[in-house]
Amino acid sequence: MAMQTCGTCHYLTRTSPTQVFLLCKFWSAKHAPNGMNFGTYAHSYVITHCHMQPEATACEFWKPRKASDGAIGDTRQLLCTR
Repeated sequence: MAMQTCGTCHYLTRTSPTQVFLLCKFWSAKHAPNGMNFGTYAHSYVITHCHMQPEATACEFWKPRKASDGAIGDTRQLLCTR
């Protein structure tokens, strides 16, 4: 089984064409999508995980991409352009 990375996660998204670090919709949400209290994590931990590289090792809240988000394992739309 391949290692899970942020690039294969449903939450990771690009917000501009030239962006190198991408936005994780899970960690940048005001309220965690799974109802988790972000107060249990240090603020710096949350900020660090808001902007991830596609190749980064996925966190414990990794969720697979759906077919409509791109094929699982196909991260071409997320790769860095620099």
